[in-house]
Amino acid sequence: MRRKKANRTRNFIILTGLLICYLLVWGAIIYSMSDGYKTYISLKQRRQKLVKEELALKEHMDEIRKKTEMRRADSPFFVEMIAREKLKMAKKGEVIIKVVKDDKAAN
Repeated sequence: MRRKKANRTRNFIILTGLLICYLLVWGAIIYSMSDGYKTYISLKQRRQKLVKEELALKEHMDEIRKKTEMRRADSPFFVEMIAREKLKMAKKGEVIIKVVKDDKAAN
């Protein structure tokens, strides 16, 4: 009788130990997956930021390409655009409004 009870106790301890090891292994796996998921989320956010930056750069390149084409054509529209933007010139009767950034308001 004592022997059967000792075997049951020993089997219970062994099974409990195996169960604890099993749970620890799964806990470690889940914990490492958590780190991987955090890395995935940060990379996904970085990708979105880079996609937005790429779109902005493409728009800027298109603008530069258009200006280059106008320079090559030496169009009157381009000459007028340069006169208005860089030389601050206006036609008769037009008003130029200049926006000045206030350093105190920015801080």
